[in-house]
Amino acid sequence: VLEELGRASVNGPSDAATLPKLLADDVPVMFPEGYVEVRIFPDRTLHRSQGEAPQIAATVWTWLASQPAGTHVASGQVPPWDPTAVERATVAAPILDVETKKPIGGVYFSSRREQSDATTVEPAVQSLAAQIASALQGAKIYAQELEHESVAREMELAGEIQANFLPDTLPDVEGWQLSAMLEPARTTSGDFYDVFSLPDGRLGILIADVVGKGMGAALFMALSRTLIRTFAVEQDAQPAAVLASANHRILADTHAGLFVTVFYGVLDPVTGELTYANAGHNPAYLLDGDDGERLDELERTGVPVGILDGATWQQQTAQLAPGAVLMLYTDGITEAQDANEGFFDEERLREVARANTGRSAVEVQEAVVARVRDFVGDAPQSDDMAIVVVVRDA
Repeated sequence: VLEELGRASVNGPSDAATLPKLLADDVPVMFPEGYVEVRIFPDRTLHRSQGEAPQIAATVWTWLASQPAGTHVASGQVPPWDPTAVERATVAAPILDVETKKPIGGVYFSSRREQSDATTVEPAVQSLAAQIASALQGAKIYAQELEHESVAREMELAGEIQANFLPDTLPDVEGWQLSAMLEPARTTSGDFYDVFSLPDGRLGILIADVVGKGMGAALFMALSRTLIRTFAVEQDAQPAAVLASANHRILADTHAGLFVTVFYGVLDPVTGELTYANAGHNPAYLLDGDDGERLDELERTGVPVGILDGATWQQQTAQLAPGAVLMLYTDGITEAQDANEGFFDEERLREVARANTGRSAVEVQEAVVARVRDFVGDAPQSDDMAIVVVVRDA
C-alpha cells in the first residue's frame, strides 16, 4: 500500500492537491484496526479516520513539532506529551521537511483494539510520514518552479516593453550617419539611448545608465527616458535645463534611491555644433576627421540625475567638423571583463576608435563591439552595453 501511495503521489498533480484523497483511500487499508490523523502544522488536517475518534490531547501536536523522531506508547502507559496514560496503543511520528529535517506536521495512530502491540505498527506510521513528506517536498519544488516561470515570463515581457522605448529607426539627416546598439546583460536593461528630432531641426542625442539592476532599474530607466525626452522637446537647445527639470521631477516622484548617469547633447546638423551636458556619465569621445589622432573627451559637467534636488549642470559646446566621429557609450563597454576579470578599459576603446576613424558610423560601432567580444571571449557578459556613434560626412 505504501508503494501504491508513493506512486500515486508522484504521478498525481505536482501541487499535492490529491494528497487528502490518496490518504482517504489508502490509510484505512494500511491501518484497518486503527484511528489515524495526519496534520500539517499549525492546524491543517490532511486526513482523519472515519468513525469514533479517540481523545487526542492537543499537546501531542505541540510535542511532535519539536521532535526529530516519533515514539510508540503501549496501552496504559504515560506518553511524553501528556501526564495521562493512553487507553490504547499509540504511535506518534513527525513529518520532517526533506531539506531542513525539521517537523512540519505529524501522524497520530491509535489502535481501536484493547490489546495491540504498538511496536509492530510504528514502522508503517513512520513510512507513511516519510511518504507524506516526500509528496509535500514535490509540491514545494513544483510551486517554486511555477513562481520562477512566472517571474521569468514577467521579466521577458518587461524586456519586450522596455525595448519599445528604444527608437525603431534613427533619424535620417543629410550629411550625417548615425548608428546605435544596446545589448542587455539580462532580460531587462538599465542602459538606454535615444536619438530624436527636435522642433528646430536639431537632433537630441542621449545615452544613459541607471545605477542598479533588475526590474527596479528597468522601471527607473523608462521613467528617466520619458522625462528627459519630454523636457527635451520643451527646452530643445538647453541640455543643462533639461537635466535639471528631469532631476527635479524624478526626485519629486520617486523614492527608490536610484540614480542615472546621462550624456545629453543637442546637435545642429547645419553647423556641426554640439551643445551638451554630462551628468556623471563616461566621457564621450570626439575624434577629428583626419587620422583620428586628436581625441577630445567630453567630460562630466555635473552629478548624476536623481541624487540631489536643485543640482545644476554646466553646458558645454563642441564642434564636429567634416569627417568627425562622436562616440557615446556606457561603462558596460569599458568595464567588460575577460575570464581573468581584466577590464576592456578606456585605452582599448580609444585605440579602436582611432583605428576606425574615416569609416561609416555602422562600421565604427561594429568594430567596437567586435573588439569587446574578442576581449571578453567566453566570459559571461557582466553588464549592459550601449553605444551611439555619430559621423559627419567628410
